[in-house]
Amino acid sequence: MLEFDKVWACAGAPALVFSIDPEALRRLAGAVAGDFTGYWAASS
Repeated sequence: MLEFDKVWACAGAPALVFSIDPEALRRLAGAVAGDFTGYWAASS
């Protein structure tokens, strides 16, 4: 997700969709970036 210039998010209702810089979204959410590519391959 962090490789994109802009991502779209929703704040709980269809009318509350907004675009945001992915790094800003990560920071505001207090999220930690992780690699999930191995998850999908392992769960197949």
